[in-house]
Amino acid sequence: YALAAARLAFIDAGLDLGSTGRETGVILDTSGELETQFRFFAPLEREGPAGVMPFLFPAMLANAATSSVAVQFGLKLVSKCFGGCFPCGEEAVCEAYGHLSTRSPGAILAGGVRGDGPGRGMR
Repeated sequence: YALAAARLAFIDAGLDLGSTGRETGVILDTSGELETQFRFFAPLEREGPAGVMPFLFPAMLANAATSSVAVQFGLKLVSKCFGGCFPCGEEAVCEAYGHLSTRSPGAILAGGVRGDGPGRGMR
């Protein structure tokens, strides 16, 4: 979802992704992908280390969405992730504002990404 949302945000902002990578960054507030975390840790609990699927590990980290967006779109200005149980994006937006107001000019995609997908997660 983060890649699709980032693409739409860049289009809405009128940014040409082919030429803005050095002046563009990404800061997201995200919890990581909860379903993948469950698929990783459930076998670990049942079977021990032999049951773990190591290829799932990178996708369950809180910074997976942020790094995927930065790599996919070649963003080089800044790449930062805030991780927490209840991501809302406010921290990311404030950090982006602070970065742009005190450092080099550019654009930063900032917001919150909830990693548990529709209909799942905390209720």
